[in-house]
Amino acid sequence: MTSPGSASCGGTLINRYYILTAAHCFASVQASHFDRYFAVVGAQYRNDTNSVRYTIKSIIIHSQYDSDTYENDIALVQLSLPVDFNDSTVGFSCLPPNGAVNYPNESMNATALGWGSLEQGGSSAYALQQVELPIVSNQNSYCADVLVTSSTQFCAGFISGGKDTCQGDRY
Repeated sequence: MTSPGSASCGGTLINRYYILTAAHCFASVQASHFDRYFAVVGAQYRNDTNSVRYTIKSIIIHSQYDSDTYENDIALVQLSLPVDFNDSTVGFSCLPPNGAVNYPNESMNATALGWGSLEQGGSSAYALQQVELPIVSNQNSYCADVLVTSSTQFCAGFISGGKDTCQGDRY
């Protein structure tokens, strides 16, 4: 999601009308200001002219979002018009089944995409980046130290370092 002149937050298209994003991106945005934001769908590059802009109809912030711990840092952005899935540059993500227990688990990989920094403190990437990261058990000491609530948060990445996400990426 973005406003003219600046990229704001990334998100994941989950159907023709909704984008899953982070609550912290919109927690302070009033409904009367939705017209200042738009969603860009189908962009591969930061200045992509072939992408489509969608106006925002509503934003639903998780009712238990905690800005101090980032628990339940999730929101839905409803688009004013449906996204055209016949466009080859557009795809969407599938959500886990209702009632899924222990999801995700260590046998899975997570995919992160974004225009985040390519190095700590660096500038944003020009081209959309993608990385596959293994899910790390919440029993792992590193993971256990950074999670607030393992029932709503999980870790992904290589404990030894290497591939990772950075500022500006969305998962």
